[in-house]
Amino acid sequence: QALAATLAQRLGLKTTPTVHTTQAQLSPLTWWIGGRVRVFVPADLVRDLEPAHLRWTLAHELAHVRRRDHLVRWLEWLACVCFWWNPITWWARRNLRTNEGLWCEALVLSAFEPQPQT
Repeated sequence: QALAATLAQRLGLKTTPTVHTTQAQLSPLTWWIGGRVRVFVPADLVRDLEPAHLRWTLAHELAHVRRRDHLVRWLEWLACVCFWWNPITWWARRNLRTNEGLWCEALVLSAFEPQPQT
């Protein structure tokens, strides 16, 4: 949680989401159903990753929070429910998620300005 607070501050978040570890076999994710935003990270990942890699993974998830992608997810869900029959809806959904990931990576890189390793 202390690492998350440091990263959240650097990314410009006013509050730090609660970070939970889980035994579930899943990718790190940001979760919101009203109330506070939560970040879930598999316990195996926390145990096995080098500290620097864990830092980047957590920063990526916090970038999703800063961008409010969890709110966009609800709009995406509504569009898919209303227009499930339209292939453009599914194409847009796939491209939205791909671009969200890329924008989060760009946000993390601009906030932390990592140095290339030789």
